[in-house]
Amino acid sequence: MLEKNRAYYFDSMTLLAVILSTLLVGALVALVFLLRSWRQDRRRLERYASLSDAEAEEQALRREASEHQTQSTKLQQYSADLQQQIHLLQRELDALTEAQELQEFGVYQRRYDLDTAEAYKQRIEEVRDRQKGLVKNGEAAVCSTQWHVEGSYAKGQKMVREQLKLMLRAFNGECDAAIARVKYNNVQAMEKRIERAFSAVNKLGASKQCFITDEHLRLKLQELFLTHEHEEKRQEEKEEQRRIKEQMREEQRIQKEREKAIKEAEKEEARHEEALRRARDEIENATEAQRAKLQEEIAQLQQQVEDAKRKKSRAETTRSGHVYILSNIGSFGEHIYKIGMTRRLEPLERVRELSDASVPFGFDVHAMVYCEDAPSVESALHGKFDERRVNKVNLRREYFHVGLDEVAEAVRQLHGDFKLTKLAEAPEYYQTLAIERQGRPAAPARSNAQPPSASQPTYAAAVE
Repeated sequence: MLEKNRAYYFDSMTLLAVILSTLLVGALVALVFLLRSWRQDRRRLERYASLSDAEAEEQALRREASEHQTQSTKLQQYSADLQQQIHLLQRELDALTEAQELQEFGVYQRRYDLDTAEAYKQRIEEVRDRQKGLVKNGEAAVCSTQWHVEGSYAKGQKMVREQLKLMLRAFNGECDAAIARVKYNNVQAMEKRIERAFSAVNKLGASKQCFITDEHLRLKLQELFLTHEHEEKRQEEKEEQRRIKEQMREEQRIQKEREKAIKEAEKEEARHEEALRRARDEIENATEAQRAKLQEEIAQLQQQVEDAKRKKSRAETTRSGHVYILSNIGSFGEHIYKIGMTRRLEPLERVRELSDASVPFGFDVHAMVYCEDAPSVESALHGKFDERRVNKVNLRREYFHVGLDEVAEAVRQLHGDFKLTKLAEAPEYYQTLAIERQGRPAAPARSNAQPPSASQPTYAAAVE
């Protein structure tokens, strides 16, 4: 029985050991499985974490790239703005450089450009009043130090007042002399003279800390420029008044010519109409031979009546006239043409006036074009060739450096076809050249005769 119990106990313990072993193996297997699952989950989590970090990093990089793009756009816009400012500043610099170059050649660029000489005079008075105000308020010349003379502040003030008064007298005297001498061709020199006087006087007063102020200098320069422009404006107004008076005299002369031409045309028309009436009366009782002759005479009289009416109509038209193209090779050289207009009924009178003693040789006529609105045609031609004026200051000088073919084409566009003489005879000029080549002395002057080209303006044979 004991043996049986031992065997049972042993079997039980063996079974228990097997069960425990099985449980232990299962636990180990479960543990291994759990560990593997944990590792897989960890790796999965790490992978997800890395992906999340990559996405976050990608988003951060995108945000950074967007910020860089925005910054780049701003920089590009800023660069474009800077380029535009540089361009504007370059244009201003070019303008200033051009103005400086013009000033070096004596060409003054106006600073105020007021309408009338009276306006300049008023502005000069205002500037002088401001100068007086600066002097009165002690702002024209100043001292930056409080001086004591012999221990007295009052004596120091007296010394400063005398010093400033002396400096102002010296500077103002130099400015007044420069302003009194200013001309069209020395403005820059007078400006530098005033600036040198300003520097010299301030240098003398530097030991006592006394100086002429920049504001006083600025007002003196304003007075200089205004005085110069005032004189120019006065001259312009004189020229304008002279031009107006000359134009009025020309208008009166033209008006008298037109009135005379109208009366002559009316008389001619009346005479031809009377002759035409008589011829028509005679034709009723005339023979066949006489009738044919009278009909021919009637046709001629009708044509003469129409011609007289056209002359009258032309004389009554106030804007009709001739646009002329002239040259003067001996006086001005080649490719220089005068393009002008005259409303005289006999336009060659104007050419004879231009060919007076003021020029060494007479003018040659290349074209004399009758226009119903001559001032408009002349103005259009001047506008077209404005950049090629010989005199760019006085626009009344109607000379242009152009080609004759260019002028002819412009006239055709404005007026239509016309007769053009290309060759300029210039007989006296070429005869003069021949005399110079031969070394012969000049012919004696003719006291009572005009040069042929002045009394009879030449037309060349070559006609387009």
